[in-house]
Amino acid sequence: MTKTNTNWVVMKISHRSSQYGNIIQEVTFANSNGGIAHTYLDEDNVNYRRWQDIVAGFDRGYGIVVSGLKLKRTSVHKKTGEPLVNADSPVRVVHVEENMQDLLDEFVAEFLR
Repeated sequence: MTKTNTNWVVMKISHRSSQYGNIIQEVTFANSNGGIAHTYLDEDNVNYRRWQDIVAGFDRGYGIVVSGLKLKRTSVHKKTGEPLVNADSPVRVVHVEENMQDLLDEFVAEFLR
C-alpha cells in the first residue's frame, strides 16, 4: 500500500447495493495534483466508525478535506481504472467548509496555480 501525504477533497458519495445484498457507499476523492481515488464503505464494518462523521458532514453539504489515505497497490476502480483507497486508512479531517461550493472554489484555485 502507498500512503500519501496529500490532502484529498471528498467529491462524491454515492449509495448503492453491494454484490452481497447490503448497501455500501462509494466515496470519490480528488486532490490538487489531478489525482482521483475511490473507496467503498459498509456501515456493518468496524472501520466505518472512522468514516461516519465524514459521510454525515458530506450529506449535510459540507466540503471536507481529508488526509491519511492509503492507496492500494494492486486494486483499481473497475470502471475507471483509478486507484482504490484502503477503507482501513487512518483518515483524518484536515479542513471543513460549511458550503461545498466554497471548498470547490478554493480547490479549483489551488489546482490552477
